[in-house]
Amino acid sequence: MGTTLVIVELLIIGFQVLVWAALFLWPLPKEWFSSLCLDKDWARLLQEVTPLLSVGALAAVYTLGLVFDRFVGWATTWLLRKLAWLLHKLDRLLGWLASRICSNIAV
Repeated sequence: MGTTLVIVELLIIGFQVLVWAALFLWPLPKEWFSSLCLDKDWARLLQEVTPLLSVGALAAVYTLGLVFDRFVGWATTWLLRKLAWLLHKLDRLLGWLASRICSNIAV
């Protein structure tokens, strides 16, 4: 996979995490966000720095995607190792039970 595809994939993951975080925060009371009300001075300032904010948002989303991708990779590996350990123990238990049942039948 090319470097560009990896970067695009991490950006997509970051945007998806951001959307899920927004959906999680949506039911919060609106009073918590009342301090974010923007007056005309803030709105004009935001229009002037929009390109800079866009670059910063892309960097933040890329970082969020990278962190979340690494976390999910780690969690999946950990879960698969625990599942393999559990299946190994279950296999040994079933083998032991089968040997006990067969020894009782033979007697």
